[in-house]
Amino acid sequence: MVISNKARKIIIPALLLILLIGILKVLGAILSPFNGDKFDPARWKAPMTSYELENCLRGGMADDIVHHVIKVGMRRERVVELLGKAPEGHGNKEQYPLGYCSGLGADVDYLDLYYDATGKLIEIDIHQY
Repeated sequence: MVISNKARKIIIPALLLILLIGILKVLGAILSPFNGDKFDPARWKAPMTSYELENCLRGGMADDIVHHVIKVGMRRERVVELLGKAPEGHGNKEQYPLGYCSGLGADVDYLDLYYDATGKLIEIDIHQY
């Protein structure tokens, strides 16, 4: 099969762009401040001091929580058993502070959980600033 020069000029840059996007996604996952630590209920539920906030000590557990500990569809009561009562939130949204994990470190990042009117978890978000 012979590929024309015109097609080559389109296909090669497109493939390089796809490869670059893939590399950036892998690097982003590896370098993320939200992975690397297994969920530790005692450490997670301990009161957060300014040291924990400044050093993102909860943040490393966020991905493990999202992928292995809580799931969409869980009841709010079960989530509270696992994570403790959220210190912040209102209405259908609860927020667990992770610490100053990303960006310039000027704002606290959060694990945001959203519930429907029946108390079922409908969305999980790691909110970065």
